[in-house]
Amino acid sequence: MELWMSIELSKEVLTEEDILELSSNQRETETIINDTLKDRKYNIPIGVWGCITIMMGKMALLSG
Repeated sequence: MELWMSIELSKEVLTEEDILELSSNQRETETIINDTLKDRKYNIPIGVWGCITIMMGKMALLSG
């Protein structure tokens, strides 16, 4: 099994520096988890585990 991660972020909530740091942390987390999962066998028909983090501001929620 493999973990796939993605992020959707709003500059309304985070600064550019925060976004870069969060993206870097996410890539590191994904690598660590995938290193742990790569040699494990699960009796389930799942090849990829997808995880999408979404951080939006209040205005984005109200206008959607």
